[in-house]
Amino acid sequence: MTAPRTGTGSGYADPIQAPGTDEERWRSWAGWSRMPEFVLPGAGRVVVVAAHPDDEVLGVGGTLARLAAAGLAVTVVSVTDGEGSHPGSTRLSPGRLAELRARELRDALDELGADGAEIVRLRLPDTRVADHEGRLAAVLVDLLPGAALCLAPWTGDVHGDHEAAGRAATAAARAAAVSCRLYPV
Repeated sequence: MTAPRTGTGSGYADPIQAPGTDEERWRSWAGWSRMPEFVLPGAGRVVVVAAHPDDEVLGVGGTLARLAAAGLAVTVVSVTDGEGSHPGSTRLSPGRLAELRARELRDALDELGADGAEIVRLRLPDTRVADHEGRLAAVLVDLLPGAALCLAPWTGDVHGDHEAAGRAATAAARAAAVSCRLYPV
């Protein structure tokens, strides 16, 4: 099953800077009817791994709202603080940006009704998650026991941090015998 192609190959040196796939193209994709419905757990704790604060909301925000409405415990693992998202900014230092993004994450979870979600900030360096993938997997192995499900970024997401977080979560979930599903950001 192949999703619609993004704007990569359209003259952008970095696919992350490309405009992405138009919403109408996603909506008209014929593959939706072949996608099986994923049944969320009815009880337990769900661990959501996000390479940067906002990935969890962009990737599985609706799912977070459904989990919270069903009364499930949610742990959001924010791998980095997103401090590298605006290099060279003259308005915010990386430290201030990290704190701003942490507040925005809490506000977004509150807005989704997941105000009781636990947030675990790992503070790995933004844009260098792959350099710490083994350490990340080890931390996740410690966080996953007893979880009903792990959600993590898709390993083909065209962002090195997303891909490394997804690989680490997949390995950790396998080691902890927890089901893991990947989401695109």
